[in-house]
Amino acid sequence: MNQSTNFIGQHLFGQVTSLCNKSVLAPVIRQTNANRYYKRLHYYEHFISMLYCTLSGCTSLREISAGLSIAQGKLNHLGIEYVPPRSTLSDGNRQRPSSVFKQTYEYLYKLYKPSLSDSTLPKAITQKLFLLDATVFSLFKAILKTSGRYSANGKKKGGIKKNTVIEASSMMPYFIQFDAAADHDQLIYKHLSLPTGSYIVFDKGYNNYRQFAAFTAAGISFITRQNSQATGRFYQ
Repeated sequence: MNQSTNFIGQHLFGQVTSLCNKSVLAPVIRQTNANRYYKRLHYYEHFISMLYCTLSGCTSLREISAGLSIAQGKLNHLGIEYVPPRSTLSDGNRQRPSSVFKQTYEYLYKLYKPSLSDSTLPKAITQKLFLLDATVFSLFKAILKTSGRYSANGKKKGGIKKNTVIEASSMMPYFIQFDAAADHDQLIYKHLSLPTGSYIVFDKGYNNYRQFAAFTAAGISFITRQNSQATGRFYQ
C-alpha cells in the first residue's frame, strides 16, 4: 500500500472536495451538531465517503471502503485521516439523521449558486458535441523525442502524447491518437474524422486556420479561444 502523503497536483475527486472542505462546511456542521455523540465516524469522513459513493457509482459499503483505500497515503488531499470501515459506515448511515446531508446540500447550493450555470445544452447539440485535448506522459528520451525547455540541470525528459476526442453525450473516447510528446498537437487532424453537423471544442493549441476552413466546408462547428496574434482570416 502506498504510504506517501505528498504528490504533485490533485486528482479530480480532490479538486471537487476542495470546494466543500472542512472549513467550508464548518458552519453547517456546527448548526446541525453533526459530530455530537459520534466518537469515531465524524461527519466530514462520513460526508466524503457518501460523496465518493455518489460520484463513483458504488452500490455497496464494501465498494466505498475499497475504493477510498486505493488512495491510502494521499487522504490528506481529501481532508480525512482514515478510510471508514464498512461496519463503521453502516453504523453511521443507521444512526446519523439524513437531514444533516439535506442541510449540507442546501448550504452548498446557496454558497455556489452564483457560479452555477442557469441552463444546459439541448440534447440535440450534446449528442453532436466532441471535446479534444492532449495529455503528456513522461518517459525516457531514449524512447521518444524530448519536448519543452531544458531544466536548470540541462536535462530533458522524453514522453508520449495522447490526443483524445471525447463524446460529450457519453463522456467516452471517440478517437485516441498517440504521438511523441515533441510532436505538435495538430497532427491529430490528419487522422480525425467527425460527422457532418457536429461541434468540437478545443484549446488554442489546436488553432489552425486551414483546418478551420476544412471544418467549415464539412459543416462542422468549432469552439476555441482566439490566439492573440490571430488576423481573423482563413488561409485558402
